[in-house]
Amino acid sequence: GNASGQTATAKVFIDPASPNVPGVTLSTEQWTNSTVTAAIKDNGDAHSGVARTEYSLDGRSLTTYSGVLSIADHGKHTVSARAIDNVGRISGTAGKTALVDKVAPVISKVEQPDSGHTEMTLAVTATDADSGVKGYAVTTEEKAPALDSFTADVPKADHNGVYYIWAVDKAGNISAAEKVNVTALDLVPPVVVTVETPVSYTHLTLPTTA
Repeated sequence: GNASGQTATAKVFIDPASPNVPGVTLSTEQWTNSTVTAAIKDNGDAHSGVARTEYSLDGRSLTTYSGVLSIADHGKHTVSARAIDNVGRISGTAGKTALVDKVAPVISKVEQPDSGHTEMTLAVTATDADSGVKGYAVTTEEKAPALDSFTADVPKADHNGVYYIWAVDKAGNISAAEKVNVTALDLVPPVVVTVETPVSYTHLTLPTTA
C-alpha cells in the first residue's frame, strides 16, 4: 500500500500534418538531344521532420532518392517525387517532364517553282515526330551547317545550280541533306536592240514666179 512520492512526466509529440511537397529541378525543361539531370530536394516538415524522399521515373516503382538522376533515353520522361516524415505521413507529389529527342527530322520533299527571276522560294516538306522542326538551312556543298546557320525562314535559291537543304529540330538534331538542282532562274537581263529608221527623201518642186 506504499505509494511513490515522485511523479513521472512524459511528453507526447503529435505530428498533425504531412511534410511539404518536395521540389524537382531539371537541368533543362526544353527539348534537348543530351542527357537531362533531375535533382530532388525535400522542403522540410514542420513537426517530426522528413525521414526520406522517394521518386518514380515514368510511373515505375518508388525508390528512395539518394542522388541526382540522369535521363538519357529518347522520349518524354516523367519524374515524380514525394516526401515521408518520421511518423509516416506522406506529402503531395511533385512532377517534372524531361524532354529528350535523339532522332533527326526527315525532309521528304523539296519543290521549286517552274520559273523565277533572280530568286526563288523552295517549298520544303519536313517532319519531326518529337520536338518538331525548328528551321532550315541551305548550302552548296554536302556538309552539315552549324546550328546558328538555321533560320525559320523558308529556303531560297539565288542562282541556278545544286543546293543542299537541311532541317533542324528544336532539340538540335540536323537532318540528312536533300539535294535539289535549280535550273529555272532567269538571271540574264534582256538585250535592248536599237532599231534605226532609215531616212527617206522626197522630191519637192517649188513653184516659180514670173
